[in-house]
Amino acid sequence: MLFSRTGLDAVDWKRGRRRARASIAALCLVIVSASLLHAVPAAPNESLVVGEVLEKNLIDASVLGIEPRQPLLYWKLRIITVENVQGRENFLRGQEGKTIEVYSKELDSPVVPSQSIETRITFRGDEKMGRYWMIGSPEVKSK
Repeated sequence: MLFSRTGLDAVDWKRGRRRARASIAALCLVIVSASLLHAVPAAPNESLVVGEVLEKNLIDASVLGIEPRQPLLYWKLRIITVENVQGRENFLRGQEGKTIEVYSKELDSPVVPSQSIETRITFRGDEKMGRYWMIGSPEVKSK
């Protein structure tokens, strides 16, 4: 019989099927792993933002998984206006009225909640995770 699956031919056929399944499973695992590990960093970006300070707190960077441990300022801002910065992508374009979380290493800001500020903001991270960071110190804006 030409297509018989008995005897030694059946053993070879089953072994071949197992190897094919194992190879396909390994290939799928490699593809999934590669897609999880590979992330494209954000392009250089910067926005000039006027926003209302809703919240401002001193936090430890370790709560964000950032090492080494260091103090950071956490800001919650409601965006009022967004302007482009020449030569940079504007990741906050069209976000007026939205609330964002921003972090800063500048700890000596006298700004208090309910005040409006003008500041430059950049997004650092990749397409899977990142944060908005304040560049420099914010300037208090009169309403």
